[in-house]
Formats: sequence, structure tokens, C-alpha cells
Amino acid sequence: MFTHIATPAALVAIIAGTLVFVFDRTLDGWLIAKLTLVVGLVISHVLTGLLILKAASSKSLGLSCAVLGIAQSILIVAIFWTVLAKPSIAALQ
Repeated sequence: MFTHIATPAALVAIIAGTLVFVFDRTLDGWLIAKLTLVVGLVISHVLTGLLILKAASSKSLGLSCAVLGIAQSILIVAIFWTVLAKPSIAALQ
């Protein structure tokens, strides 16, 4: 599931998000914020892959899974909010 569904879906999402720069030439603050959040999600995706590899040799990964799941959930909600609200970065400061 991770290598055949999650990773390709992540790559498609990253490519689609990056194409906004190419076609719309958008450099608004909300887009930079979204891409920063996406970088965090990419890092958590890599950590998930490492956790899957580690799970083969260890049974006590419950806390790591919980922390990673919570972090990913927060990042996903933050990305959706940033894209849908398109907040002014000045308003966030």
C-alpha cells in the first residue's frame, strides 16, 4: 500500500502543486506556506517508510506511529486550510 498507492499519490500531488508555479506564475504567500507544509508532509512520508522498515524487526513502535500519525493529520489539515482559505501571510503574523 505504501509503495504502490501512497508514494505515487504523493508524487502526483507534489507535481500538481508545483505546476501552479509554472502555469499560473503564482508566488503568493499562501502558496509558499502551502509548499512549506508539503515539505513537512514529504519528510513525514519518508519517516513513515523508515518506520515500516523498522516495524519488521521491532514490535514496540506504537508511540512512534501515534506521533507520526498526529503530525501528518495536523499537516494535512493545515495544507487544506491554507489552500482553501488562501490567507494573507501578513494576517498570520
